[in-house]
Amino acid sequence: AEKADDKFDHVRWAPGVGGVPLLSGHAVAIAECAVQDELEVGDHAVVTGLVEAGSPPAATGEPLLYFRRAFHGASPSS
Repeated sequence: AEKADDKFDHVRWAPGVGGVPLLSGHAVAIAECAVQDELEVGDHAVVTGLVEAGSPPAATGEPLLYFRRAFHGASPSS
């Protein structure tokens, strides 16, 4: 993860439960979760969560991708 002052400067977002950033302008759906369990696998942590709030996918939604240290939109192929 990048150590920038404002990681979300170039995307629309709104504060969610507890102030977590919700990427409202690009996310297809939003799930706000409480940590249910953590498992260390090698040098990674696998976290499972219990959904406490969220919003379903919009019919016209477009997926948000994070690739090569930048956020991108992706239209489904027709």
